[in-house]
Amino acid sequence: MDRQVTGREGLRLTGVVSLPTYNRGMGDQQYLFVNDRPVKDRLLVGALRAAFRDLLARDRHPVAALFLEVPGQEVDINVHPAKTEVRFRDPAAVRGLIVGGLRAALD
Repeated sequence: MDRQVTGREGLRLTGVVSLPTYNRGMGDQQYLFVNDRPVKDRLLVGALRAAFRDLLARDRHPVAALFLEVPGQEVDINVHPAKTEVRFRDPAAVRGLIVGGLRAALD
């Protein structure tokens, strides 16, 4: 799927995801970035899985590279010493942006 732009409440999501027919047995091809910083965040991975919930078997994973831009005051990057985990001020808005944006793009 081509690069799409979705925005909501000062948040912006861009990136690429595979079609549901191209998937993997492991989530090792999912690249997530917040403000250009690579992260491994359960909220973001969960939102990606939720967007594909009706399209993929439970043990399959989409290929994705998602770039989330969040205003600096809306995200805490100092949650983990390696700065690979983040905490959002409004996690529901972030999850909604990702799930809604990906479902719209897949439709």
